[in-house]
Amino acid sequence: MVCLNEPYYYQGSICGCPRGYKQIAVDGEPRVATFIRDNINFVTLEKERDLIALMTNWNNTDYLIINIYCPPSANLESSIARLESICVRFVDKRVIILGDFNAKSSAWSPRPTDERGRLVLEFVNKLDFTIENRCDSIATYSCEKGESWIDLVISKNIDRSLVANWQVHDQITASDHRLITYTLSESPRQVRRRTIWKLENLKILEFKSEMSKLVSYFSRIDLNKENLEEMLTNFSIRVVKTCIKCRKNKSMARRSNSVWWTQSLEIERSRVRALRRRFQACLEQVERSRKRIVFKGEFAKYKKKVLSAKTSSFRGFLEKLVNKNQLGIVKDVLKLGNIELRIERIRLASGVFIENSGE
Repeated sequence: MVCLNEPYYYQGSICGCPRGYKQIAVDGEPRVATFIRDNINFVTLEKERDLIALMTNWNNTDYLIINIYCPPSANLESSIARLESICVRFVDKRVIILGDFNAKSSAWSPRPTDERGRLVLEFVNKLDFTIENRCDSIATYSCEKGESWIDLVISKNIDRSLVANWQVHDQITASDHRLITYTLSESPRQVRRRTIWKLENLKILEFKSEMSKLVSYFSRIDLNKENLEEMLTNFSIRVVKTCIKCRKNKSMARRSNSVWWTQSLEIERSRVRALRRRFQACLEQVERSRKRIVFKGEFAKYKKKVLSAKTSSFRGFLEKLVNKNQLGIVKDVLKLGNIELRIERIRLASGVFIENSGE
C-alpha cells in the first residue's frame, strides 16, 4: 500500500500509479491518494480531498488505514476532530494514520514543539496512539528554503514486535517530501539469540587475570545448601561482566565507494541535485514547469549513466576473470599472493612441443 500527500494530478488522473494497484482519490485536484494492490480486499469508509480512510483485511486481521493532509494555512483543530470522529468508531481495530500534519514537535524531531504540534500530541495521547517516527531520522521535508519534520506515521493496537523498518529515504525525487517506508511483519520478529562468548573474541591475558581474581574471591566463600543457588547466580553474572569487560574492540571497516562509482558520476549527481533545488525553489508557475522538465530530463540521463557504469564495470570484471590463451584453455587471472598461474606447452615423448589444442 502506498499513501501519497499532494500527488501530481494531470489530465484527470494521478501520475505514478504502479501496475497491479488500484488508485483511490477524489476526482479533481486531490491532495491525498492511496494506491493499494489489486489482490487486497478493502472497503472505502471516507474519501475526501484531504482524507481517505480504508478498512482492509491483512493476515486475517482488520486494519483501519487513514491517509490525511493538513494544509499549513488551515485550521488543524477541524482536521484532528475529523480524525477523532473516525477513530472512535473503531476503538478495537488496528489503526495506522499516515500524513502531512504540518506540525512540529520534539516528540518526533529535534525541533521544539509549536502550537500545531501540541494539538497533534493531545490527539495522540487522548486516543493512546504510538508515534512511529524517530527523533534521530533525517528530515521528512527538504527544499531550498530549509528542512522540517512534518510527515508522521502513528499507529494504535499494534504489537510492537510486528513493527519494523520505519525509515526516511534520502533519494532524489521530484517532490519536496522524502519517501517514508513502514513495514508490518506477518509474524512476530524472532527473539534475539543469546550471546555466545568465545576465547578468540576476548583479550586473553586480561581475561585470565580477571577470572583468576574471580575464582579466588569465590573460593573463600563457604558454600552450603542455603547459599548455593545465590552464589551460582552471582558467579554467572560476574563471569558475563568479565567477558564484556575483556572483549576485543572490533574496528568498523571503512566503507568504500562501489568499484563502478567514478568522479564524473559524483559531479553529475551534484549537478542533478542542483537542478532539483532550482526547480523546487522557483515560485513562478511557468518557469517552475520549465525547470521541472529540464530536471526530469537530466535525472533520466543520470540514471542511464549509472546503469551504464554498472554494466561496464561488470563486463570488465568478467573479461579479467575469464581469459583464453592461444591453446584455448581458460585460465584464472586471480592471483594468490605472489603466486601466478602459468600454462606451459606440453612436450611429447619425442621432445617436440604441441602447437595447438587439437594435438
